Amino acid sequence: MTAWRPMPTSLSTHRLSLAAWRDDDLDDYETLVNERDPRTAAAPRDGRPTRTDLREGIVRLQNATAETGIGLLVVRVADRFAGYCGLVVGRASLDEPELAYELLSAYHGNGYATEAARAVVRAAAGTGRNRLWATVRDWNAASFRVLDKLDFERSAKITTDEFGQVIWCTRELGAIEFGTARPGGERRVGSATVHCSREHCSRITDALGRSGEPVGITDARRASMGEPVRPQHRTVRRSGLAGGGSRGPCSRAW
Repeated sequence: MTAWRPMPTSLSTHRLSLAAWRDDDLDDYETLVNERDPRTAAAPRDGRPTRTDLREGIVRLQNATAETGIGLLVVRVADRFAGYCGLVVGRASLDEPELAYELLSAYHGNGYATEAARAVVRAAAGTGRNRLWATVRDWNAASFRVLDKLDFERSAKITTDEFGQVIWCTRELGAIEFGTARPGGERRVGSATVHCSREHCSRITDALGRSGEPVGITDARRASMGEPVRPQHRTVRRSGLAGGGSRGPCSRAW
């Protein structure tokens, strides 16, 4: 088995912080679990989980991070618990783990899931891995929208369990852009190199580099010529999916 670099235990974005679980997260975690859509495998059944069950669950999450080098981090907005996001072995493998995220309903609709997941994807690339997976219930439109924005693509793999269909989405990590334009030189965009003058590299940096998000070669060329850059929307193909909403993003098919 490949010795991957461990995933950072804390991340930050413009609006969010992602860090280890704390003892005082128990109440909010209980709310999150009890909000789950009843169509998910992890939704409470036969009575709500006890606080002891939930506390033990948090301990298992903490232990998993120590043992595997990947795990779920708590997403915080202004230091308040909003949910979690991270990597898990799940249905996949330690070499190609799953992206997982779930937020309290109070934090839906603000782009937090996408923002947190983007940070985790970049962190996953930093471990040296080449691919991530996300398994999603076929009705979970909100989660598919998040994965669309992260350039995940629907694979040919679909599995079924007692709760219905699970769609396997995936993305390669080699195309993530971490660098910035070098004036008078070139800019790396995925696996390609854009050669540019000092002025053109500045345009690329202005148009694409401020957000630190992955960019495509076509957009980089547009920017180098001073043309407007359109937002990327690589659609996760969902033909045959039952539309339907959900109680919020959750990439795991629990």
